[in-house]
Order: sequence, then C-alpha cells, then structure tokens
Amino acid sequence: MLVTRGTKASGNEYLGYINTKGSKIHLPMNIMQAGDYLLRYRYANGGTGTATHNVTVNGVAQDVKLPATGAWGEFSEKSVVLIPATLKRGGNFIDVSPVPNGSNFAELDRIDFLRVIRDTIPGNGFDNGIRIRLNEKDELAMKDGGYALFENVVTDSIASNSVRVQVKGSSGKLTLRSGSKSGTVISECDLGKGIASAGGWNEVECSALGGDEKLAGVQDFFLTASEVSGEVAVGNIMFKSKAVESESSSSENAESGNTECVVDDGECGGSAIHAKVWPVEARYTVARMGDTYSVRLNRNGFQNVYLLNSMGQVK
Repeated sequence: MLVTRGTKASGNEYLGYINTKGSKIHLPMNIMQAGDYLLRYRYANGGTGTATHNVTVNGVAQDVKLPATGAWGEFSEKSVVLIPATLKRGGNFIDVSPVPNGSNFAELDRIDFLRVIRDTIPGNGFDNGIRIRLNEKDELAMKDGGYALFENVVTDSIASNSVRVQVKGSSGKLTLRSGSKSGTVISECDLGKGIASAGGWNEVECSALGGDEKLAGVQDFFLTASEVSGEVAVGNIMFKSKAVESESSSSENAESGNTECVVDDGECGGSAIHAKVWPVEARYTVARMGDTYSVRLNRNGFQNVYLLNSMGQVK
C-alpha cells in the first residue's frame, strides 16, 4: 500500500497498491446513529479486468468487485460501488485488504457513509452543528440560532413525505433544510402546535417534506432552530403518517417462499434485487419467485426500469 498524491483525488491524496500481498488498511470510524448504511467506495481501476478488494466492516467480510474505470489516479463521480453495511453507534472498524490470489489492482480515493433512512432520524444522531449539545439524557438540545447537521441522507428511501418531530419545549420553530444551514426549506415545524405524547415529549406535525417537489438522491439535512426561548430538546424526526402504512403482501406467496410488495419508489421487501422506476410517481409491484424477479407496472405510458443488485450496481 502506498499513499500517492494526485490532483484528481479527494484531498489530493489516494491509496495505491492495495492489492500487493500483505497490504491492509485499518480505518476506525465514529458513527453517531446506528443503522443500515451504504458505503460509497470511490476508486480507480486503470486496468482491463475487474479488481477485487476484501472489505470487512466490524468483522463482517465481503469481496467487492471493482470494474475497470479507464484510468489510474482519476476518481470521477461514476467510479464508485455501493457496499451495504450495518453500523453501530460509536466506534466502528473498516478493513480493506487484497483477496487471495487476486491479480488486478485498484486505487482507493475515499469512503463515504450514506444513511439509509426510511422513516426515522434520531435527533441525537447528528454529525455536527453549532449551539447544540447532548444533554444529560443523551438528547439533542438546541439553542436559538443553532443547527444540527445530518450528512449523506439517502432520500429515495424515505417512506413518506409526512414529517413529525418530538420535542421538549413549546416555543419557537425548527426548520429542516437541504444542502446548508441556509439552504432550501423542506419542512417547517411550529413548536407551539405540539400535542402531548409519551415520555414527556410533545409531538409536532410539520409541513410536508419537500413541499410540492419529491426529494431524490443523497442530500445533507440541516435542522435549524429559531425564536427558541432557552433550549429545546429534540427526539426523533419521523417521516411517516400517524397511521402506520402497511405493505401489501400475499400469504400464499409467503408460505411458498415467494415475496411480493407494492411501492412508490425505493426498495422492495429487502429483496436481493431492487427496482427503481422513473417517473417516480409511477407505482409498481416487484415479485420474487425463487431466483426470478418480475416488475409489474401499474401505469400506462413510457417508463424506465432499473434493476440494482445489493451493491447498487445496475443489473
């Protein structure tokens, strides 16, 4: 393994010769929120064949295929694979090493951690911020003018555009923004309209997520506080309606080991193959029978269907 300088790499440095026998990268990472993540693994493979790295996350190993990218030392937005991983809150360890008898090389630029959020972001899972703290109950506490940053949220996986937030404190406003602390407002919460809930929390119904536009892609969320008197504690930020939405299923399919679900846009029932359909408002059904997957579209007209494996690669 060799640290190499390059103007087309993040921070002008990257790691090469990872596939050399005996090479190993050991990365300790501190994660604020436990859950499912996608590791965005940015690399370069200037060879003609697919390279393979062994990536171990908290002792769970998997071989990651790295197709040729056309050049060494260049790391474009398309030179990535997505690696699914379950991370715990606090210390996590990632090891990268060559596979036995591997013959092709790849260079590593960076690893980003993408939050797969379907319905909840714990307030205390923030990554950074100003005029905030964790109080004695491990709750996010925010002062007037403060903000909390939640990085790399996979917005395609969010279950609903309904937004509710748990708070302790009844004055002021919390605003969810995209991109920066002064970025586009995607939801606003008037703390004076909270309704008493369990555990001493008030539950506030906020404006619909994204307003008239559906969120897409990976974004940074900023939660900002304004007009707050003293300090407000923030619990869960929830993207779901009060009535829990149920997934359609077939008991006959379940008994036979087959699965089926209906979704608007996102993953289908944890299957090994995921579908993405554009336009995003089109509903569709993904069914699995053994090793065969079928996608049934519930809307007339032209639509694009992409099938992705668990690595985020197009099938």
